[in-house]
Amino acid sequence: MNKKGVEIAINQIVILIIGITIVGMGLILVGKIMTSGDSQIDAANANIRAQFERSLSSDELVDIPLKSRQLQSNELEIFHLGIYNDASVASGTYFTIIITGSIGADLTKLKNALQVVSATDTGVNSKLILETIQKGDVGVVPIGFKPKEGPLGIGQYTYNVCVCDGDSCLQKGDDTKQITDCTSANIQNIGNLYDFVTFSATVK
Repeated sequence: MNKKGVEIAINQIVILIIGITIVGMGLILVGKIMTSGDSQIDAANANIRAQFERSLSSDELVDIPLKSRQLQSNELEIFHLGIYNDASVASGTYFTIIITGSIGADLTKLKNALQVVSATDTGVNSKLILETIQKGDVGVVPIGFKPKEGPLGIGQYTYNVCVCDGDSCLQKGDDTKQITDCTSANIQNIGNLYDFVTFSATVK
């Protein structure tokens, strides 16, 4: 191998070593960022939970702080639903949460704007969540809201939230029938309704 070939080979090896070093440093940096991000999320969740523990009581079993908000289209907003398991009111540790868009609006549009982890579609245009909360504890359920980008996302979004005591929402007077939408009419007919709250977003 001539001198020029040796120089090229050495340069390639040096470039390879530098590339491996950069990739390694990048992976370390990403790991640190992810760890830091997880810590910040955990701290934020703990702070939110502490706020609910101070505000919720037997007089207010369910709440969403800042129930009415304004945002831009394609902007993600998180509504935190706090549920206090009052041992003197609740029958156990299971709660059913149904989120339904307000009647009279574009229900499909409202439903598609919801981003809720572990939620399932139920009823006409609703999301259902099952939550386990120990007696005397406060459960916090993040409800993600992200409308479509542009003119299609603009408008008023209003949601009803029914929280039922148990693993389903049952019809009053007939606990063999389940209620799957949290409409104004259905709220009156839920026999195991734990509490009820609304929230809304105005997208400009």
